[in-house]
Amino acid sequence: MPRLIRHYCSVEFLAILIVTIGIIWTNIYYKFWKDPHRIIVHDVILYYQYLPAFIIYHDISLKFKDNDYEFFNDKIWGNKQFEGRYVNKMTMGLSVLYAPFFFPAHFFAESLGYEPNGYTNPYRAALIVSSVFYAFLGFIFLMKLMRRYFARREIAITILAIGLGTNLYFYTTLEPPMSHAYSFFLFALFLLAVDSWLRKPAAGWAALMGVTIGLIVLVRPSNGIILLVLPLWNISSVKALRERLRLFLKKYRQIAVMAILAFLVLIPQLIYWKYITGSYLYYGYGEERFFFNDPAFIQGLFSYRKGWLVYTPIMIFSLLGMVVMFFRNRGLFWPVATFTILNFYVVWSWWCWWYGGGFGQRVLIESYALMAFPFAACTKLMFERKIIVRALYLLLLAGFISLNIFQTRQYYKGVIHWDAMSREAYWNTYFRTKPAPSLYEQIDPPDYSAAFKGDR
Repeated sequence: MPRLIRHYCSVEFLAILIVTIGIIWTNIYYKFWKDPHRIIVHDVILYYQYLPAFIIYHDISLKFKDNDYEFFNDKIWGNKQFEGRYVNKMTMGLSVLYAPFFFPAHFFAESLGYEPNGYTNPYRAALIVSSVFYAFLGFIFLMKLMRRYFARREIAITILAIGLGTNLYFYTTLEPPMSHAYSFFLFALFLLAVDSWLRKPAAGWAALMGVTIGLIVLVRPSNGIILLVLPLWNISSVKALRERLRLFLKKYRQIAVMAILAFLVLIPQLIYWKYITGSYLYYGYGEERFFFNDPAFIQGLFSYRKGWLVYTPIMIFSLLGMVVMFFRNRGLFWPVATFTILNFYVVWSWWCWWYGGGFGQRVLIESYALMAFPFAACTKLMFERKIIVRALYLLLLAGFISLNIFQTRQYYKGVIHWDAMSREAYWNTYFRTKPAPSLYEQIDPPDYSAAFKGDR
């Protein structure tokens, strides 16, 4: 028991509690579960509708929508297929993760005085709780992994910076059921399983890797590139890479278990597609596509519309930390740098590189589980310097955290436009708490039609 107490009564666990309490307090302050126009909206409608369709309405084809179109029009989305079935554009991974929270909400809804139709207050509250829970678990798993590489002070500072200083905070408070906090949790769990399996190969860790990578793909298929971490983790030379490949051959049974379990996780989605569309594979985005010959790197990093380093400037220390890791820990540098570059390339090759409405580059949030390592490396370097350098670093971090929390509030108040910010609009609203009178004269609305054709 004392060892367990020491394990969790630590500065890095205190950092997790601070982040979690901050997220919970913000959710309680906004009380979005009471607002029928919040939580189950936009993309969440598609992520979530598998659950009420299957559990409440017993019709995964969504044809029940036609029986009460007025009620379901803003609650059930889909494209009609043959025999009048609707197909969901999104995969069902988030519904799987929502499910443990959906069932209690559904069970108690009627006794609490709410219609048990899948869309009343208890269901919205359950989705908020699920987001906070998975973010909390993600930080727990990240803490456990980072303890193998960094001191507690560095881990604590990294957790506070990522939890409160990035748009992960936004996506656990203002739009909590979006996919990003859930994918952050899955990334952290996968990294912990990879590191543990490589230290001591065991079937249990291999099985966990398989289930986790299956869920990662089921939530967002393009995130499957995180699998690249497995062969590269802690690899600092060609000789080490050859040894890694020999390990895979030696433990081929465990690798097979991982692959089989990952595939089993995907089977319900394949069955759903077969039932609805007649094919085991289905691309739900129609003519939406990637432009791999023209990735929007500069816009993705620096644009006032949604530039990552404009709206999440604290992550500049993660990029600087990669340089530190190159010289100090090549074994961590190569997997993190390889994934980061490839991830930038993939997500910013999408026709809509700004990903519609939202705060900052939301598609990078899950990768913060990996970027925590160079951030901690940068922090370690700063704390090896004179006290004035340490003080300045902490002051900058505090400033960026305050800015992130303030801009989250600005977004809620409409001070920051959801997809059309320009340089003029950004600086004119920098310290405002209400929208500037000239905001809609200064914004730069994106041309979605042109972007759809590749002119971004």
